[in-house]
Amino acid sequence: MIYTAIVEDNKRDAERLLSFQERYGKEHKLVQQCQWFSDAEKFLKSDTRRFDIVFMDIELPGMSGMEAAEKMRQSNPDIILIFITNLAQYVMKGYQVDALDYVLKPIQYPAFDLKFQKALTLCGQTKKTEYMVISANEGVFRMDAADVQYIEIYQHHIQYGTTKGIYNGYGTLKKIEDMLPQGYFFRCNNHTIAGLNHVQGILQNGDVQVGNRTFEVARTKRKELVDVLHQYYFGQ
Repeated sequence: MIYTAIVEDNKRDAERLLSFQERYGKEHKLVQQCQWFSDAEKFLKSDTRRFDIVFMDIELPGMSGMEAAEKMRQSNPDIILIFITNLAQYVMKGYQVDALDYVLKPIQYPAFDLKFQKALTLCGQTKKTEYMVISANEGVFRMDAADVQYIEIYQHHIQYGTTKGIYNGYGTLKKIEDMLPQGYFFRCNNHTIAGLNHVQGILQNGDVQVGNRTFEVARTKRKELVDVLHQYYFGQ
């Protein structure tokens, strides 16, 4: 799974980039998740460490893309940065914040394809995956946290639903919750933890749809779930 961010105030340009990423994903069978931020402040308030690649417009309202890149580099020196700009004069400045490349507007797919492929190649060399350990009846497995759809427990019997299959084990939900990587999961109730990466939506009755499963969300946690999902998907 590749996580990308687009920091772009122009909705049309952002939608164009999103469509290019979708096209690239279909053509190359790449599983990815992209979030759009309309200004630099919203982007910096999100957990920028989650992203592998960032497309950032230089000319943004308020804080410029260059200023945002400098702040981002203080906490995330490894993120791959590609600037979006109307003017080539900004290109040299981009290298001061270790930008991989730049894309000139209006963005065309062939140019995007080349830049994105270059970023993905580098991403494969630097990407740090958040792993967790699943202790199951079948054995002990190291799993990418983003691949875990849900964790469900009844009377100490635990079921891990993952993209690689179902694993069964034994333990307590509290002990497992304390061992999970932060920012990937949400505890819905006393017996279910949902993987945020696989949340499809929240139903009218407050239940949450995770993959092809539906789980009850405690009434006192429903607003918190909405806030967590907004932060996870939109950085706000």
